[in-house]
Amino acid sequence: MMKLELIPFELAVKIQNKRFERISSLKYPYYLEVDFGVSKIHKLIRDGVDKNLFYYDNNVKNSVYREYEAPEIDLVLKWLREKYKLIVQIDYGAMSNKFWYYILDMNKDSCIENGCSSAKNSYEEAQLAGIEEALELI
Repeated sequence: MMKLELIPFELAVKIQNKRFERISSLKYPYYLEVDFGVSKIHKLIRDGVDKNLFYYDNNVKNSVYREYEAPEIDLVLKWLREKYKLIVQIDYGAMSNKFWYYILDMNKDSCIENGCSSAKNSYEEAQLAGIEEALELI
C-alpha cells in the first residue's frame, strides 16, 4: 500500500520561507516560547503580522504556535518545476547501489547542480536532498 509522503518539518519551514503558495489542510504546529504578554500576542494575530501565528489556551502562560504547511513531496517538486523551472532528477548507480540527484534548470537547458558527491541509500533521501539544494538556488 502506498502512503502519502510529506516533506519533513525542517524542510517544510525552508519551503514556506520561500513562499510556497499551496494551502494545505495538513500543517505542522511549531510551539513558540514568547516573553511578551498575551495582549501583544493577540495584537500580532489580529493585525495579521503573521497569518500563521495562533494563540491557544491550555492554562499555560503565553502559549503560541505557528503553523507550517506540510506539503507532499510531489507537490513541492511540481512547484519547483512550474514556478522556478527547476527539475530535481534522481539517478541510480547499479554498481554502488546508491542514489543521487541532479538539478536541471529549464531556462538554461543545463544541469546546475548534482549530488554525485553525496550518494544516498534510498531514492527518497536523494529526492529530499535535491529539494533542499534546489531551495538554496532560489
